[in-house]
Amino acid sequence: MDRRDLGKPTLIRSRRLLAYLTPYRWLFSVAMLISAAESASQLSIPWLVGHLIDNLVVGRNERALGLDSVALSSAALCVFLFSSLRQLSFTLLASRMLIAVQTDLAKHMQCLPLSYTQNRRNGDIASLFTNDAASISGFAESIVASSIMSVITFGASLFIIGATYHWAALLAIAAIPLYSLPSILLARPTRVMANILQVRVGAISAAIQESLDGRREIKSFNDGCRNEAQMAGRFQATLRPKLTLAKIRVASSGGFIIFWCLTSLLYWIGGRGVLRGQMSIGLLTALITYIHFLRDPFSRAASINSELQSLLGASDRIYRFLDEPYEDDVKTTPIRTLARCRGQLTFDDVTFAYDRHKAILSEVSLSIPEGQTVAVVGANGAGKSTLVLLIAKFLRPTSGRILMDAEDTDKLSSACVREQVAAVFQQPFIFSTTIRENIRMGRPGATNQEIVASAVAADAHSFIISLPAGYDTELGEHGNGLSGGQKQRIAIARALVRGAPILLLDEATSEVDSQAEAKIFDRMRALRRGGTTLIVAHRLVTIVHADSIIMLEGGKILDVGSHVALIERCKSYRNLFYSQGAVYSSESVG
Repeated sequence: MDRRDLGKPTLIRSRRLLAYLTPYRWLFSVAMLISAAESASQLSIPWLVGHLIDNLVVGRNERALGLDSVALSSAALCVFLFSSLRQLSFTLLASRMLIAVQTDLAKHMQCLPLSYTQNRRNGDIASLFTNDAASISGFAESIVASSIMSVITFGASLFIIGATYHWAALLAIAAIPLYSLPSILLARPTRVMANILQVRVGAISAAIQESLDGRREIKSFNDGCRNEAQMAGRFQATLRPKLTLAKIRVASSGGFIIFWCLTSLLYWIGGRGVLRGQMSIGLLTALITYIHFLRDPFSRAASINSELQSLLGASDRIYRFLDEPYEDDVKTTPIRTLARCRGQLTFDDVTFAYDRHKAILSEVSLSIPEGQTVAVVGANGAGKSTLVLLIAKFLRPTSGRILMDAEDTDKLSSACVREQVAAVFQQPFIFSTTIRENIRMGRPGATNQEIVASAVAADAHSFIISLPAGYDTELGEHGNGLSGGQKQRIAIARALVRGAPILLLDEATSEVDSQAEAKIFDRMRALRRGGTTLIVAHRLVTIVHADSIIMLEGGKILDVGSHVALIERCKSYRNLFYSQGAVYSSESVG
């Protein structure tokens, strides 16, 4: 929701919610007609009961009594059938709306920059898909339909009462403001408390997710008691808003007392009418029942108001999420397309900083010819991974340009740039599916032969076929059951099967032993002839065969050259190389 809408009246801020109802307006209309038929059946029952009582007590008409009993049973059956159809119709409507809301959220989430999700708790975002989306999906029945039918029921009951006995209708109308007052006064506190409760429920979801993800660390540090106390504190934090909402609901039902005062007055006046022969006992019974029907909309009003405030809080959070700008802002950036590139990369005076005070990369200019293998080295914090993220357009330069085959990537969509790139990061994500599908994610159309070839190049084939189900082995969440090195090999295979002209490896073999690492790089070179490869490496001995090595220091390029050249002329590179226990010899580069 546009932040400017937050201070506007509820009716105006609710208009975006109706957009989810519009595609299903015919289903909603059918459900409303069924609801109207249910209400009509319910409204007929008091009149039939009154008629039956008069035939029993006053008329003593056995034949009419039988007809009234059949009519009453038929009305009750209609209420049951229409009620069942109404529930089914609104359940179908709510399910479709829920799918629509969740689909919009999922679609938008994929278009958000990586920084958005990195700066927020996963549990808070997950809560949008579950709790908040469910609140929106149910508003058609719980709020819109319920409000409309309450008005119809109230109006019809009041009309019947007025047409039968004028003074009773006037008495009910006089009591309406007193009925409504508690709900009106408590609307704002209800919304505030409902919003607080929803936020704290989201915090619980985030804490549970964090506890599950970090359970190994929690156990290894014997931190279970502290974690349990923190979780208990979060659970306890929901108690106050829950109790406050319960108190508000109790206070909102204060009209109940007014109703019974009205009912007692009606019994007294109507009873006197019965004793004087001015009205029948069956009519009095029907009037009292219709007065009950007048009360129901006001009883529901407190519930509707509570749900409305929860709905508005949920819609605020959902629309804040949906109004977050896309990764590619097509309104300000002319988006162009690029066919398969050759693999040439150029950094033109690129500076990147998360804030204005400290640049991660500063005035970086370099050119990577197509088909070359280039390594990026440097101490921790030198900006190596930032360089990779900039190429893949997960980050954007603060100033300067990045060119891909002479095309400014800032004028290319993120999806277009990533079509040219395959990336493997130090901690790859493994999905809860088979090994085959994890690798095929790199290119959904890849054949089984191509998947196996990529796994062989990544030195993953041997351990995969040793598993009972081989490539069809189902992996646990985050690849549980695999070692760190095995996860990295699957991720490398996934990148290789993509066949992209540019391969980015950011510490992609950090958990693989040196011999396996050398084998992987040899096989990759053979498989990727003509492709451009950028390697961020910690173990320098594995990148000595790179066509070019970029030495970063303090976010700037200190030197660029072959391993031999840098050993001879770059003191920082030489110190870094020897600090790892590497011994430079002609064999290491020959």
